[in-house]
Amino acid sequence: MKQLIKNHQKAFYAFMIFNILVPLTNIAFAYSIKGIIDSGMSQNEDALTQAVLVGASVIFIYAGLNFISLRLRNKLVRQIMSRYKNKVFQSILDSDYRKIRKIYFCINRKYEEN
Repeated sequence: MKQLIKNHQKAFYAFMIFNILVPLTNIAFAYSIKGIIDSGMSQNEDALTQAVLVGASVIFIYAGLNFISLRLRNKLVRQIMSRYKNKVFQSILDSDYRKIRKIYFCINRKYEEN
């Protein structure tokens, strides 16, 4: 893992920070719902209005953080894939080429023996 993120540390840490903030907004949303229920039970309209606004803002913050987190993840994966895809494809081609050469030489030996 360290080798994969070696050249992409900024993107990785930004993704991790947003990935941690998303669940924290879920907790904030739970507290905002509790505030809405408490305000409704106390029949205080001003407190209820304020609690609903806080709940709505937490929902928008959650949506924004989730969107940013997904974008950062996709960006990080794209960067890592573009960096390593040539290495992976070259190793696949090299291994296949070695196998093909082995088979070719085995066939040639048998053909030369006959």
